[in-house]
Amino acid sequence: MKFVPSFWDRARPRRHILQRILEETGDALLSYAHVRRIDPLGLRERLSIPNTVNLWIDSSGFQIGNMVAGRSNIFDVYDFQNSCSQVAISLDTPGDVQETYRNAILTLAYSKGFSISPKIYAVATSDGSFEHLHALVRKYDALDFDGVAVGALIPYGSLRLEQLGLLLTTVARATSKPIHALGIGGYDALYVLAAAGVATFDSSKFLVGAKWRIYHLARGGMIYVGDHYEKKNRRTRQTRTGDLPCRCPACLIAKRIEFFQEPKAESVAILALHNYYMMQNEVQLIKLAMDEGWFHHLFLDRAKKSPSLRRSMGPLGLSKSHKEPSNFA
Repeated sequence: MKFVPSFWDRARPRRHILQRILEETGDALLSYAHVRRIDPLGLRERLSIPNTVNLWIDSSGFQIGNMVAGRSNIFDVYDFQNSCSQVAISLDTPGDVQETYRNAILTLAYSKGFSISPKIYAVATSDGSFEHLHALVRKYDALDFDGVAVGALIPYGSLRLEQLGLLLTTVARATSKPIHALGIGGYDALYVLAAAGVATFDSSKFLVGAKWRIYHLARGGMIYVGDHYEKKNRRTRQTRTGDLPCRCPACLIAKRIEFFQEPKAESVAILALHNYYMMQNEVQLIKLAMDEGWFHHLFLDRAKKSPSLRRSMGPLGLSKSHKEPSNFA
């Protein structure tokens, strides 16, 4: 399972930190709704994205379908994606299986007119029927898509992990293609993604949390370390002081909690870097456990603190005993 950082932050004082993160991951996901007014041919230079980074351009179907962004069509979206990305995600209509399928087929057909085309991931959306979702993904599996991106996961989040497990296992049973999970950031959700066989996922949790002065702890905990900083409205909050409980490269720079209470972009950037390291460490731990055959034990250990994660074990086919299931042996 691989973490693809999703970012939309354009602040110049933070850009060097984002560049450092992108250089380490080699991948980045951008939302079409956030970058569509930028010339795609100059996108990398404008956002200081290294040429070695694989760009994933999401179609922003979730934002468009929920009226957060303006309307668009598959041809505008794909023209942009084809100009600058290595992975293009088809335009979905959240909750509308037929329209989402139509958009994916049109995207695939339209891409055939280009001599060079990015990989295309077809979005699988759900209308509440797992039978409809399964049938949709089966159709995708028979076509020339490079992968399946599972959309509209945000409503499930970390509070409805049982439903998230059902959703992802339904998709996994219907396809042999790589599965990408869109917009997942909760640490408990990472275990659901891994158990369901998700290959990649994107998240902006490391950056969004930093803007609210949220300091991620190992194994998914969090504390507030400072005031949320906005140019217009500055929110005050009583926060702690003292040494940082971490020795990651970012915390070695910051040294003390008070660093993150400074009202400037640099402190947000360093905090985002710390949060990124915490996310990567959790992903690496999960990957190691799966490679070495003790993921089930790691999952159970995590589930002790999370009733929601425990409820997801049934849909994921995991035993609540410490005996390792055969599919993780």
